[in-house]
Amino acid sequence: IKSALPFNRAGFLTGTSQATAFVSGVVAMLKSRFPKLSYIEIKEIIRSSAKKGMAFASNSISGGRLDARAAIISAEKRKINGSILRDLAKVKN
Repeated sequence: IKSALPFNRAGFLTGTSQATAFVSGVVAMLKSRFPKLSYIEIKEIIRSSAKKGMAFASNSISGGRLDARAAIISAEKRKINGSILRDLAKVKN
């Protein structure tokens, strides 16, 4: 992640300190759009929607790079599938 460095310089840094702001932003975006998602669901959505095949994948919990768009699409699919499953459960009872 391109970052500000001391002495008016810029450079690339990695690690959880660098990623936290981006992941927090995606969490806030998901929670804003899908307020009923639990923290466990959000965690799973973010991990499963990460772009795989990155050079640093072995250093990443998800095995990939954060993908906000894919996270929203994944959450939308869960919402649709969850609604369908709830509707089927109502019909069954």
